[in-house]
Amino acid sequence: MAFSKRSWPKLLLLIALLMGVFLCAEGIAAPVNSFRYEQPFDLKGLWSFKTGGEKTWAAPVFDDKSWQKIPVPGYWDEAGHKGYKGEAWYRTHFRLMMPPYERPIGLYLGGINDTDQVFLNGRLIGQTGRFEPQPQIMYGRERLYVIPAKSLNFNGENVLAVRIWHAKLFNHNVGGFASSEISFGDYEEYRSRMNLQDIWQLSTSLLILFIGLYHLPVYLRRRSAKENLFFFLLCLCVGIYGLMRSQLRFLFWDDFLLMKQFEYLPLFLTPLFGVEYAVHLFERKRPLFITFLGIASLSFVLIALAAWNLSVNTLLLTPFYFVTIIQMSYMIFLMFVESARNKPEAKVVAVGVSIFFLVGLNDIMIVLGFYRIDNAWLNAIDLIGTSFLAVIFCMALSLAIRSMRTHEDLEKNREELVRKGFRLTSILQVSQEMSSILNRDRLAEKIIAIAHDLTESDKGLVLVQNEKKESFEILAAKEILGEAWSKISDEFGTEIFDRFEVIQTIGAGKSLLCLPIKFQGEVKGACYLEKSTPFNEEDIAVLKSVMNQAAISSENAKLYELATTDGLTKLIGHRHFQFLLQQETERAIRFHRTLALLMLDIDHFKRLNDTYGHQAGDEVLIEVSRVLQQGCREIDTVARYGGEEFVLILPETDLAGAFLVAERLRSRVENCVICYQDQVMRVTVSLGVACFPEQAASKEELIQVADKAMYLSKERGRNRVSPPIFLK
Repeated sequence: MAFSKRSWPKLLLLIALLMGVFLCAEGIAAPVNSFRYEQPFDLKGLWSFKTGGEKTWAAPVFDDKSWQKIPVPGYWDEAGHKGYKGEAWYRTHFRLMMPPYERPIGLYLGGINDTDQVFLNGRLIGQTGRFEPQPQIMYGRERLYVIPAKSLNFNGENVLAVRIWHAKLFNHNVGGFASSEISFGDYEEYRSRMNLQDIWQLSTSLLILFIGLYHLPVYLRRRSAKENLFFFLLCLCVGIYGLMRSQLRFLFWDDFLLMKQFEYLPLFLTPLFGVEYAVHLFERKRPLFITFLGIASLSFVLIALAAWNLSVNTLLLTPFYFVTIIQMSYMIFLMFVESARNKPEAKVVAVGVSIFFLVGLNDIMIVLGFYRIDNAWLNAIDLIGTSFLAVIFCMALSLAIRSMRTHEDLEKNREELVRKGFRLTSILQVSQEMSSILNRDRLAEKIIAIAHDLTESDKGLVLVQNEKKESFEILAAKEILGEAWSKISDEFGTEIFDRFEVIQTIGAGKSLLCLPIKFQGEVKGACYLEKSTPFNEEDIAVLKSVMNQAAISSENAKLYELATTDGLTKLIGHRHFQFLLQQETERAIRFHRTLALLMLDIDHFKRLNDTYGHQAGDEVLIEVSRVLQQGCREIDTVARYGGEEFVLILPETDLAGAFLVAERLRSRVENCVICYQDQVMRVTVSLGVACFPEQAASKEELIQVADKAMYLSKERGRNRVSPPIFLK
């Protein structure tokens, strides 16, 4: 069937219309209301609301169209019911279009500052607290209820009804939903989120208690340190208060009054202990009005214990807040007075107390009903607990600073004696440490570090003569690497290694010292130091001993280097390679790790020697060694196995990783251009790979397997990597 040019646009338009109808049908058929594990079903919005306590209002068939519509979350007073205390009902209708949910379903109502009952489609699914005639107040607990799957209509309309009883308590003026999230979805997701918050609150409280317990032994050993005692009591109160504000308390008690007593009693004592801590920390005489305020704080505790009534506790909050504001204001005033006297601990405490004062003042205003914070992010943060933690940390830091200042005079008197003892001990330690260092670079760094510690110098470097004794090289430096030679030339001249004695110059606000490093009457190097004050005779005497030991250690390191490294390539030699491979094999066995070995050979190396000469061959060996070292990790070992053969030890590397390393090295060598005199040369390498313990059970077998794999690369045409060949 043929189409004309004019019929093609009509055909495309028809296809577009059919696709549009199909997509519309799919959109209509898709569920419009559903929830998933990561996306709960949001129930926020306008709910039907009515005061009263009729139990029949939970029925799904009940007509609530005449009820008032109020926003949820929200408080009653915002809907025109300010000051109302008693029962009220909330109802909302929602529709689901989804298959039945296989996991447990949770209904999250967040914080309801009252007692509540929750009905879904007429069925009671949860209750917190008890209603009259035997009421039990229960607020401050996050509501998370499990929804039975058969109670939820997954393909139709659902009715959620919440009955709330607002108790008649002083300073408890608002009722309703206090949370910023009202939803249902996956129960485990809600539970995990709540557990994270519980862990944070528990960790904070336990940390505060631990900090307090840390300072209690200080007071027990020195009874005059009463600031440590009151700091411990303060931490004890804050830690208990933090636990009683968390959701963890509902795991252990169902007696709400008992929980609130454990919350209010430490709260009433906290400002009292805080003021006592500050007074004793700065050794101040307690003002008379502060004494009266302390008595008032104790009276709050006694009244709360005697009454054992939640209404009395809430009634005590207003005078307690008034007393606390005065006490905290005095503490801040005291901190600023002591800060003006240049006491750093006062400045530290002032920061923490100021933070807590502002946060506490905000909390007081909210409790007394002056305003509320409706921001979800701020409501999710425990500002009081966090500010408490800031105060405790600042106070702990101030005690540490106070302790440092207390011992400062003693330290000054002991400083000279300790310094001399340190120097004598250092000479012994230097001998032990330097004798064990067999690396010249590490040895030079150690010399600089020891010289700096012994003389408190600002700058320094270590110079050594090269093998031909024609010049020197900087082996290690501190702060003056770039300007080292010019400084030494200006102060001591260029013939520094011809000077056998200590050289010191003083002037221009600095002192310069140069000590020779001599061995068997020959100067091997020098140590250059600089600081703002002159070097005394004791400094120089100690440094001479250090330099004598440094010279011996330097010769030992040189001998060790000659014994373990290849003279041409400066790589590890064959004998030391065998020792290192044995160590790595034993470590792999002990820690159940893998170990890879690469063996490589330069292709046609004899032909290269015959063509360009042995000196050109040496240059090729040096350049290949450099490429291998640059292409490996710091923990890898590159060694010259013999002739033109090299080996690489790759700790904690499996066969796949070893193949990648081998291929990378092969490519780098192949692309490397080697210039010698007027000749430009390129070489390739053949590599063999083996892995312990997969292909070998011992060090010897590992070498054999890698060697056979390398020769397999030779047989297959060279310039390649070959897998291991198992030994028969």
